[in-house]
Amino acid sequence: MSIIHVNQIKNHISRLFESKLDMSDAGNPDSRDYENQFLTRTLAAYAIHYLSGVDPINAAQAVTDGGEDNGIDAIFHHDSEKRLYLVQSKWIHDGVGEPSNGDMKKFISGIKDLFNMRFERFNAKVNSKKTILTQVLNDPQSTYNVVVVYTGINSLAEPSQRDLDDLCEEMNDASEMLVVSKLNQTVLHASLTARLAGEPINIDLGLKSWGKVDSPQMAFYGQIAASSIAE
Repeated sequence: MSIIHVNQIKNHISRLFESKLDMSDAGNPDSRDYENQFLTRTLAAYAIHYLSGVDPINAAQAVTDGGEDNGIDAIFHHDSEKRLYLVQSKWIHDGVGEPSNGDMKKFISGIKDLFNMRFERFNAKVNSKKTILTQVLNDPQSTYNVVVVYTGINSLAEPSQRDLDDLCEEMNDASEMLVVSKLNQTVLHASLTARLAGEPINIDLGLKSWGKVDSPQMAFYGQIAASSIAE
């Protein structure tokens, strides 16, 4: 029943971002290519909206999809969290499959170009954010959330997952600064009903006497004052 889930996701996020996205470079509004670009950009904006909690207008303004985007479809800096979101989105109409490994390699290459501030390799949409991106990339307190969002039911193929793992290992060799979020059809559809129960809580808390366990699931534990949580 994947197609039903895809259509429900499509209807929800299309209504959410209708008239909010810049589609001036997408060509003929009646063409199939225009629809594909709209859905790809809508999906990228929704990922920002869902993960960061930012309003739809600001999420739509984060979209960088288009010619010479270097594989990055949206960029958003959450100022209070000091977190930079980097998104690649793929709209899969039949709900089957996942992004190709070629797409994943292009995305990761684009991320590395951005981290090296090679802005000449990006389009005008990315370069319009050059000032804030330069500040963020030079700030040692910044963290990064790499997001892969797609409407396929499949998990990422092993080569793509390995490439993302390699990126994490490379970026986190000195300290934990980068995480990867994967939003496939299952997660996206669940997010539609999850929002009915209330907005997600996004907050950074400092743990004392913390530790980590790797099995049966990776988890972190520690201590924090209840007054800090209340505040």
